[in-house]
Amino acid sequence: MIGTGDPSKPPLLISCVKTYLESRDSLKNKIKITQVYPGGKGVFDGVKEEVLKKKPDMVTVTPHEDWDNASMYELCRDLKKADENIIIVFCSETERNRVMLEEVENSKVVDHLIYGEAEVPFEKLLNYYVNGVDGVWANIPNLKFFTASKKCAKPRS
Repeated sequence: MIGTGDPSKPPLLISCVKTYLESRDSLKNKIKITQVYPGGKGVFDGVKEEVLKKKPDMVTVTPHEDWDNASMYELCRDLKKADENIIIVFCSETERNRVMLEEVENSKVVDHLIYGEAEVPFEKLLNYYVNGVDGVWANIPNLKFFTASKKCAKPRS
């Protein structure tokens, strides 16, 4: 999870989501969530290398009004170039971190967008990928599905 937010404050949203997801019985001991914090300048310089060192299956980014969306999309494009199988999820929970749906879809690098409260939809999404629980996409609240990745249609093995 890549933490963003007000550059003068710690990124609390991803810490809350991380704690919630790791406490769920269906995901306990099956996922490892690490957090990466950009340098606080409102851009994602240097984050790609730190993320790729961790060899993630999924990367979560939270857009924010104080951060540069162009560098966020550039980071996601670079991550997909480095590993086309990385699943990229945006969490846009509040008015301060909303993105335009058309912008996300046109980026061609975002696999899923959680629009609104993130905890429950993210849990269901992870259950789909981690446990093979058949997620009927229409039944996952606040989830927008994009086809940036060839691997989105089924759980990764």
